[in-house]
Amino acid sequence: MFAFFYFVPFCLPAARAGGWDDFSNNPATDLAPFLSLFGEQITKQYLSESITPLDYFIFALAPLGILTAVVSVIRVCGGPSLRAFIGRAQEGGGIAEAELCSSTSQDVCELYHNGGIARVFGRPKILAVVYDPEFVDSEKAKAGIYPLQDYLEGPGAKKWHRKFESEPGQKDNKSNARFFAPNLSLNIGIKKQPTTVFWIVCLGGLILQGGVLLLAAIVTYHLKWKKDEKLPNSYACPLVLIGTLLLGLGIFLCAFLVGQSTDEAVWYRKQTVEKARYRNQTDKSCFFWVQPGGQIVGDQTFGAFCYSDYKAGDQENRLTSYTTSWKSRQPKNSEYGVWAAIAITISGFVLQFTG
Repeated sequence: MFAFFYFVPFCLPAARAGGWDDFSNNPATDLAPFLSLFGEQITKQYLSESITPLDYFIFALAPLGILTAVVSVIRVCGGPSLRAFIGRAQEGGGIAEAELCSSTSQDVCELYHNGGIARVFGRPKILAVVYDPEFVDSEKAKAGIYPLQDYLEGPGAKKWHRKFESEPGQKDNKSNARFFAPNLSLNIGIKKQPTTVFWIVCLGGLILQGGVLLLAAIVTYHLKWKKDEKLPNSYACPLVLIGTLLLGLGIFLCAFLVGQSTDEAVWYRKQTVEKARYRNQTDKSCFFWVQPGGQIVGDQTFGAFCYSDYKAGDQENRLTSYTTSWKSRQPKNSEYGVWAAIAITISGFVLQFTG
C-alpha cells in the first residue's frame, strides 16, 4: 500500500505554468513578506498621524495595509464582539490609542527618545512654555513666560486664533486640552508641509488609480487582449472596477472612523494682527518644550530633551500652528459605521482579487 502512494506522484503528467501563473497561484507566499514588512507598521504610523479628511483620502488612494486598516478600526471603534473576533477582547483602550490614535490622555503620553517621538503609557514630566518679550513688562512676576495653554488662551489670543479640525464632542474642551500631556509628534515630530503638497499628492494618486482602471477597460474592451488564445471572462473587468472603488471607499471609512475617535484643536499664528499697533511688528513669541532626563515612564528611561522653534534670523521656519489632540467619546451608533466599513472593504478586496 505504501509503495502505491510512493509511485503515484511519479506517474502524474508534468505541468508547467507561466511566470505570472506561478505568482498568482501563490499570492500568500509571494506577497506575505512584502506586506508584513511594509504594510502593518506603516499603516499604524500613518493612521496615528492623520487628522484631516485629506489625510484619509490620500491613504485610501494607496491602501497598502488593508487588513491592518480593518483590524485598526475594530480595535479603536469596535464593540466587544468584534474585538473578540480578532483576538483583542482583553485589550485595554490605551494600547489601541498608543498605536493608532493621535491623542494623548491620562494613559498615553509622548516623549522624546533616541532622535524620535515615542508614544508610551504613563504620565510624563515635560514642560511646554512660551516666551513672548512683548509681555515682559506687563507682568513682571512672569517675565513674559507662560505655560503654553495659558498663553494661547490668554495674552497670545491676540496673535493666535483657534480652530477645531474635528467637531468637538463637548461644548467646551479646554479642560481636555489643558491637562493632558502635550502632543509632540503633531507639532515637532513631523515636518509640516504646505497644503499644496498634499493636494499634489492627492491629484497624483487619483491620476495613477484612474489610469489603472482606464487601462483595464481599454485592454479588455478596445484592444481585446487574449490569454492562451482566449478572451478574459466578461465579469473580470467590471469586478476590478467595482472592487477597486469599493476598496478605496472602505479604506477611507476605516481611516475616517479611527480619526474621528479623537478631537483636535489647532491654534494658527495670525499673519496680520487686528490692532494697528501690532501690524508693523513681528511676532517674537517662541515655544519651548523641556523634558528632564532620567525619568522612568512605562518601564523605560528617557533622557533629557529641549526643543524651541526660535532660530535667530529665521522667521520662515517658526511654528505657524500648534495642535492638541484628545480622545473623544464614541456615539452609541458608531458600531454600525464600523460594520459598514468592514463589509465594504472586504467586499471590495474580494471583488478586485476575483477580477
